[in-house]
Amino acid sequence: MGGGTLDSPGGKPIDLSPANLWQTQWAWKEGESTPVIFKSRHGLMKSGAEVEIAEDGNKRPDLPLLVLLGYYLILIYAQDVAAASATSVTVISTSG
Repeated sequence: MGGGTLDSPGGKPIDLSPANLWQTQWAWKEGESTPVIFKSRHGLMKSGAEVEIAEDGNKRPDLPLLVLLGYYLILIYAQDVAAASATSVTVISTSG
């Protein structure tokens, strides 16, 4: 399903998880707080994301890490999903 938990030294764990059913939005969540939301935009030849930073997210000293790591993980996840889809399409087309 994707996602995971980042344990920072001396801090609370923060979770990266899908924010909607279609997994086009992802969010870092720490308890009731959602400091960073990613709205992914993946196309045939390109990938990207819009990053929304909440007011309480601006105060975080680890904000640059959350943005860079979150974006990187979302891109890797999108590549894995695309590879799995391409493999299943190849298997279906060669077996029929």
